[in-house]
Amino acid sequence: CCSLRTGAGVCFTGDGVAMYCAEQLKKMFSGRMPQVTILSAGIIGRQDIYQQIQQLLLQYDIAAIIGSVDPKLQDIPYIPVQEFLTKAGREKIVQLLRRDGLPAAGALLAPPGVPEVVRSAKILMLKEEAYTKTKLIKKMCMLLEEENYVKPGYEKAVLEREKMGAYLINQKVALPHADSSYVNKAVIFIAKAEKPIVWSGKTSTRLVCLLGLDINGKDGVRYLYQRFQDDEVIARLEAATTEQELREALVYYEN
Repeated sequence: CCSLRTGAGVCFTGDGVAMYCAEQLKKMFSGRMPQVTILSAGIIGRQDIYQQIQQLLLQYDIAAIIGSVDPKLQDIPYIPVQEFLTKAGREKIVQLLRRDGLPAAGALLAPPGVPEVVRSAKILMLKEEAYTKTKLIKKMCMLLEEENYVKPGYEKAVLEREKMGAYLINQKVALPHADSSYVNKAVIFIAKAEKPIVWSGKTSTRLVCLLGLDINGKDGVRYLYQRFQDDEVIARLEAATTEQELREALVYYEN
């Protein structure tokens, strides 16, 4: 189980293969894999295996799946455990990781860049008017459709997905989205409300990040996920009173 920022191992319990692969990868790279994380996904559990992997794809760049069950995912190489145990299989892992950017021994990691889709994010600073979750989603989707970022039906798709379960990063930033088939042009749309909006159960938020992304926008999602996990970033976003301040909080890194 491995990849550039993570690898996923798939087995019937989820943990056995992942633990074994993690140990083998540590031996293979001798600690020279700072960007690689090993995660597990299991067939047996409350969540469907494809839902588990879909959640991982929001956060990580999966270079390969190693396991005992082939989930048959397009564009993600699958390597059976038996093959991983061979020299050829391990060489394949090395090539996949290098292809996706794993640095060679002694190489310095470049500082994280800000994806263009994040730099050019649309921002909506809401003032006194009070919004409900549905009202705000409809407003944001309407604006994106008017500017041809998304296709008709996007709003309905976002609302339907929210009914399946809302997603808040760090319990602070709502992340509504829909299938990429509705996207004409990749866009990230961030709204900051003056007053908290009840989003999921008893959880309220003032920060909403609407995603209109295709597969080419995955770097933007990962960047945002990392930023929204940082409490200092969240504090700056919540304190922002202008579009410029919010944008700076989104892309600024301390040296």
